[in-house]
Amino acid sequence: MNRRKFLVGATATATAVSAATGSHAQAFLRPPQISVVDYGADPNGKQDSTKAIQNAIAALKAKRTRVLHFPHGTYRLNSVQRIAMEFPNMSDFEIDGDGSTLLMGQDARCMYFAKTSNVIVRDLAIDWDPLPFTQGTVTASGPSGFSLRVDTGFPVPAHATLLAIGSFDRSMKVLAKTPFLDLYPKASTAQATGPSDLRVELTQSNPIPVGTVLVLRFKGVHDVVGIDDSHGIAVRSVKVHSSYSAGFTISRSSDLTFDGLIIGMPIGGSRLLSTNADGMDFNSCFGTVVFKKCAFQGMGDDAINLSTEMWRLRRDAGGASVSMVKRSGGSVATSELSSPGARLEILDPSDLHSIGRAKAASTGSTVATAQMEEGVNSSTLDGAVVLDANLTPAAKILDCQFTGNRARAVVAHKDIEVRNCTFQNTTLAAILLAPDSFYMEGPTTRNVAIESNHFSGCHYGSKDPEGSITIDVQHSYSRRTGVPNGEAQDIRIIANSFDSCPTAAISCRSVDRLAIQNNRVGQTWTEGDSASAPRAMILTQLTNSIVTGNSATAPGVIAIGNSESTKVSDNSGFIIL
Repeated sequence: MNRRKFLVGATATATAVSAATGSHAQAFLRPPQISVVDYGADPNGKQDSTKAIQNAIAALKAKRTRVLHFPHGTYRLNSVQRIAMEFPNMSDFEIDGDGSTLLMGQDARCMYFAKTSNVIVRDLAIDWDPLPFTQGTVTASGPSGFSLRVDTGFPVPAHATLLAIGSFDRSMKVLAKTPFLDLYPKASTAQATGPSDLRVELTQSNPIPVGTVLVLRFKGVHDVVGIDDSHGIAVRSVKVHSSYSAGFTISRSSDLTFDGLIIGMPIGGSRLLSTNADGMDFNSCFGTVVFKKCAFQGMGDDAINLSTEMWRLRRDAGGASVSMVKRSGGSVATSELSSPGARLEILDPSDLHSIGRAKAASTGSTVATAQMEEGVNSSTLDGAVVLDANLTPAAKILDCQFTGNRARAVVAHKDIEVRNCTFQNTTLAAILLAPDSFYMEGPTTRNVAIESNHFSGCHYGSKDPEGSITIDVQHSYSRRTGVPNGEAQDIRIIANSFDSCPTAAISCRSVDRLAIQNNRVGQTWTEGDSASAPRAMILTQLTNSIVTGNSATAPGVIAIGNSESTKVSDNSGFIIL
């Protein structure tokens, strides 16, 4: 062999070895995975894959494999009775959707995580077929009902029970402003009268104009994803297109991240609704919750609701211990607290301001009680509100899009940061900061920053004198009458812009240390105001606050009442009342 042939052969051998070595290295570095297709799942969406996917999950747990992989495709889960995919007591794994779509066929939960930690769910879309709602145009109407020409592709599911009726704007894909209909009929029947015709009979008189576009939501109980008692869940590039109830329901969980999550209708389609209820509902979580570059559209209720469950105190005969009672009337269990000796905050039931502290104690059973600190008069505690002070997460909502839904975009309370987001076309306040002693959701509002966001067309579905941003002492305007000062503290509303606000831009009541600075307010109009000077800001019962550096590009009033130690200065274009 001459020298030239020897060098060529050596180079080829080295290249082959190098390629093989690189291939083996990549295989070594890639986490071991379970493919649902290997267990019989059909990626073509023709066969039911429920059992095959459940078998793959069982293998994931048994083999301690790190990745559950859905090769790109569409997977039907038609035979689910309650939960399609469960991940109890598992940790350190990933669900890789590879851009796949999961099609649920019944009122059931798609995924459930319980006592789960360090999980990534990514690159997955979840939808229903048939959808949990239908939509169409009214062709005939009377006092007791109407006929609906159902849009193509929106059949009525078998055994569907009507939950709600709403009028919609097809071009904007939100509840219509005229006529504005948002009905929850007490009882009704819906019966097919033809291949694409539906007759709805109502027990209450609600004449609906012919030509109105309606969405009919059907009753259901299951959300898309449930997360309980879990830690370190990351959801990345996941899409939720529909749901019989909420998108995500999350309780007693911590350190959650949602990056690129979309809850909304498929792009380019004709759907007018996504989830029947909230987009995301958080109850009594802790640690951190972060939303980054998420998008929300078309929910049947709030987009994001972050709250802590509150309970009532019931004083027992003798002693300083009192029992804790839920809104439903049941006793609070020790397992529902953050720890056996959890720190508790006691609130006055009239206005939810803090009146003392306590710690959780146990009577030796599973029922939790509250042991008052020194200085708390236990004789005045009957009916007082109590919550676990540790079950309040710090939340960041960053660079997110809220492009229209029924109710509110964000309902929150404490330790919240909302920055660089867009809010459009919510029927109620875009951001509501308020506890609620009726639904027993809290805590009182503390430490909130709302900065550099844009608001447009929010709060168009109600004539209540609230704002696109509303801070108050109760969720509902109708329940605030007669409620004395609350105790919201340390709120910063800075460098936001407001355009085409159907009511005030900002409404704040009972806040200590409120800063409203450098906001730009465009056209606003409020029911009952003069057209020449509508109220752009409604501010009352403030203390130690500043309202400075704001500008109005259209005539507007800053209405301030019953406030102390509050500086109002350098606000251009406003009338100060």
